[in-house]
Amino acid sequence: KRAKTISRAEALLKLHNPMSTKDIEEAKFRLGLEEVFHMQLAGLLTRNELLKEHSPKVAFDEKIAKDFVKHLPFDLTPDQRRTVWNIYQDMESESPMNRLVEGDVGSGKTVVACMAAVMAMKAGYQVLFMAPTEILARQHANSMATLLEHTEWAHQIGLLVGGLSAKQKKEMHMRIANGECRLAVGTNALIQDKV
Repeated sequence: KRAKTISRAEALLKLHNPMSTKDIEEAKFRLGLEEVFHMQLAGLLTRNELLKEHSPKVAFDEKIAKDFVKHLPFDLTPDQRRTVWNIYQDMESESPMNRLVEGDVGSGKTVVACMAAVMAMKAGYQVLFMAPTEILARQHANSMATLLEHTEWAHQIGLLVGGLSAKQKKEMHMRIANGECRLAVGTNALIQDKV
């Protein structure tokens, strides 16, 4: 049975002039439901627009994947393997990937991202890995440098964050522009026009 919700106008009225705590709960529920609906609708519209776009195919290279996994200091979990495989399949498609990898701290999201980066770099592309904070960007850059130390890209990793000096930023911009930096890890500094 479908629960009946109050109208938006009634929710606003009850929220501003509640007669009971039940009024406040009903209003919050109604407005929260509307917010979730708008987010879901925006996500669907974005996804439909994304489906109209094309992305370059990145071929799966089994040797690269196996070599990467062989050098890990731990075994991948079944969930990590499945996630990486799904990402590799997305990368082989001409449709842009629209995927969220979710997990607790320490669950292996960085390793999964690094495996995707390796496949893109093998195909000749540069990779940008964006973190929400400078501290996380630095941590990811260090983690990825360790994960890639046995690869041909070990010395082609760079960090671009707001806390760098002007000289360091200029150097990173040049390394990215000339292709010397194949994996740039950073914050929103990565999505500036210069990059």
